[in-house]
Amino acid sequence: MAGTSAGAQKTDWSEAIPPQKIAHDFVAKDQDGAKLAGIAQTAGLLEDQLLFVVRIPLASVKNGGELVAVFSAAELAGLKGQVAQRVGSVSLLIILLGILPIWWF
Repeated sequence: MAGTSAGAQKTDWSEAIPPQKIAHDFVAKDQDGAKLAGIAQTAGLLEDQLLFVVRIPLASVKNGGELVAVFSAAELAGLKGQVAQRVGSVSLLIILLGILPIWWF
């Protein structure tokens, strides 16, 4: 998560504090934080690494900000084969049902 602080005005007890860049990284225990930080610079599906990066601008934050999340896309590993198999089996059934009446008539 990254953004900019609101800063603070000068008071009797302290000087003015200008807005500053703020960034927080939340990384799961078993993950490589340095590797994920590099991956988080991109967006979308990274098929070769089976990761999905989401970038959401935080418009409601006064000085702006952005939420970046990296999710595992390991469930998508065999998806192309599964889709081809399911579509192929239904298509084959429809073709066979379409051809069978031609042989009988």
